[in-house]
Amino acid sequence: MDTVLEDARLALRRLLKAPGFTALVVVTLGLGIGANTAAFGVLGGAFFGWSGAYERAGELVMVWQRKGDDRWSSTPADFRDWQTRSSVFAGLAAYHYRTVNVSSGGEAARASAAYVSPPMFGLLGVKPLLGRAFLPGEDEWGRHRVVVLSQGLWRRAFGADPSVIGREVRVDGETLRVIGVLPAGTWFSATPVELWRPLAFAPGDPTNDRNSHYLNVVGRLRPGTTLEESRTAMDTLARQLEREYPQNDGLGAAVVPLAEAVLGDVRPALLILMCAVGLVLLAACANVANLLLARATGRSREFAVRLALGAGRGRLVRQLLSESLLLSLAGGALGLLLASGGGDLAAALVPRLPRLAETGIPLDGPVLAFAVLISALTGILFGLAPALQASSANLTESLAEGGRGGSGGRRAGRARNALVVSELALAALLLAGAGLLVRSFVRLQRVDPGVRDGQLLTISLSLPESRSLDDTYLRSFFERVIERVQALPGVEAAGVSSHRPLGGGGMSRHFAIEGSAPPRSLADVPTISARQESARSLQALGMPLVKGRLFGEQDDENSQRVAVVNQALVRRFFPGESPIGRQILLEAPEAVLAPDQLPPGGRWARWTVVGIVGDVRYGGLSDPPEAVAYVPYRQRTKQMPWAPSYLIVRSARGDVSALVPSIRREVAAVDADEAVGGVMSLDELMRASLGPARVNAAVMGVFAAAALLLAVVGVYGVLSYSVKQRRREIGIRMALGARGADVVRLVVGQGLRLAVLGVTLGVAAALGLGRGMAGLLFGVQPADPATLAAVACVLGVTAVGASYLPARRAARVDPATALRQA
Repeated sequence: MDTVLEDARLALRRLLKAPGFTALVVVTLGLGIGANTAAFGVLGGAFFGWSGAYERAGELVMVWQRKGDDRWSSTPADFRDWQTRSSVFAGLAAYHYRTVNVSSGGEAARASAAYVSPPMFGLLGVKPLLGRAFLPGEDEWGRHRVVVLSQGLWRRAFGADPSVIGREVRVDGETLRVIGVLPAGTWFSATPVELWRPLAFAPGDPTNDRNSHYLNVVGRLRPGTTLEESRTAMDTLARQLEREYPQNDGLGAAVVPLAEAVLGDVRPALLILMCAVGLVLLAACANVANLLLARATGRSREFAVRLALGAGRGRLVRQLLSESLLLSLAGGALGLLLASGGGDLAAALVPRLPRLAETGIPLDGPVLAFAVLISALTGILFGLAPALQASSANLTESLAEGGRGGSGGRRAGRARNALVVSELALAALLLAGAGLLVRSFVRLQRVDPGVRDGQLLTISLSLPESRSLDDTYLRSFFERVIERVQALPGVEAAGVSSHRPLGGGGMSRHFAIEGSAPPRSLADVPTISARQESARSLQALGMPLVKGRLFGEQDDENSQRVAVVNQALVRRFFPGESPIGRQILLEAPEAVLAPDQLPPGGRWARWTVVGIVGDVRYGGLSDPPEAVAYVPYRQRTKQMPWAPSYLIVRSARGDVSALVPSIRREVAAVDADEAVGGVMSLDELMRASLGPARVNAAVMGVFAAAALLLAVVGVYGVLSYSVKQRRREIGIRMALGARGADVVRLVVGQGLRLAVLGVTLGVAAALGLGRGMAGLLFGVQPADPATLAAVACVLGVTAVGASYLPARRAARVDPATALRQA
């Protein structure tokens, strides 16, 4: 122990005598270790069960209904059967989302709400910050008028008043009593939630059946129950329900871990993130190792003297490793400080983990242990080569030459060259990844969303649930709002729609064509996406009319049902013919079809096609256009009972955002309990859709730039040191007639050889990286020749630039001076 402490004291004194070198190494390592620690914190939340957020998080699962490869949300009736008839769960809870209007004495504001069955928070093991959670029975209609607030809403709307418990607030026109406040980071889903209400079903609600799939179900496995056992049990139960209820024809069950269900396709991006920061840390280690090799070579005479005086080689290695470990631990401490403030960045990179923005990356036991471990491993990794090099010095050569060359210097030079090649390969790998993501982002920017450019505004309207089923109220509300907004100066067209472009979501409906062959079973009936529109919403969106006509004011509840279809639907179901005048049939995907029942059947609704419009991308710019049927909201049926959710406004001139205050006033004049929210222009919708691709490209670009900078420094350092070591050789060459240009070619050629080797290794590795990134790419092949060629050119030019300054310095060497000093 005394020897270890003595080595540490000597190492500390030595490092303090070189503050510039020490600061450079600590900052370099701090950035690399900090990025890796932050990434580990994110990955820990993603892959290791959010151990700090929920009790026994590994037992939490999501339960879905399954049809083929598709996962469906559950129906209320199926959820109740799961609760009473499954034996593998300690508990099940369901939830769904709504946007609500909240007021506590002032103007109504929008808030995102989750309607949850009362066991939810006990199931998760979450304890309220104030008050209590829901009690059993509070999901009964009439007892459900209670609400739990998030910590964020409590602070924003109630000033963090601890006496908020028991106070009344109005939510969607209903008076509710606040019973609790939940701490930040409580909710697991990608959808941020500001308040929770009990999941209660109104008497006579048509969605309280086996025909409405909208409930998400969370379960906790019984202790000792494996995931496979739960899947087997739920498959058995699904087959029983399929035999008992025709609506469940073809429906199975899927049980997946909660973390996997929530993160979904974010996992590949997380792995890419971890790999990128790991590669940057390796590049940093290579650079620091180069610095230490140069420092060790300069101290070769000192090491030779110590060895000659009897110091053991093991003792010398220990001392040098002590210096490396001190540097890495100091870098690790700086990295922890940087990682602790990375919650906002992590939430931006991984929007499906929003609680990181609320709580930050916790510096808990696993994260601290990881930081210490990676710091120690880093210190050994970059310190081992210099330590072994120094301890293997030839005493005679080192003492005779004073550390100016010899075989030890040549060995160190080879090691430094190898480290620079590895830095260049890592830089090539990250540059290739960044190039592929940037090209994907550029391709996405060129995708046509399907609506006319210009001053388009989409505004979210959230009607109270009690009113959204009232046809009389709906028609009155929407008609008055459209009339008032249409009359505003500068408005070209206004309407309401159930969905907005690039906003995601959709209502899947079974589809048939009048006169088509009967399906053999419900599983054979195709599905499309249905949208509800008002008379002028399609004009406001600027959809191109391909054939026929759009909706008009005459298409109301008293006229023949009409539909407008998009080109994707025509290509799929009417190849080579026109659907104008044909009747199509729409029904909820859970419709009952007897084997001998032909469409239209008794449960299908007929719609006559009157027009064809262009394709609009609803899911995102990278998603192919889906088959869509648009129907007038005034002709909504039991097959499509939902209400429009968005106000669509197109401005004739000026800035469309300037209309928002006037629109708010007009909506409030129609219904004071209705708040306007979710205001997004077409440009904002485009930016939001491009957001993940932009972030992926930017993050990989930053890491690639960091690796490229480290590679530049590495090439420059190696060649500068090489020029210094070869002054005698260069002087002899020039004395024998070599010109300055010859010396420049000699040094630059050495840099290019390193670059060619590094690029070759990096491009070969990039081919494998591209295949791993295929799910993040759009319109670009993983082995894109243009990207790989650009990477080779960038690194080639970089190597030439980094080599030029040492080459110019070498070309100015005076032969006589070089020979005298050698």
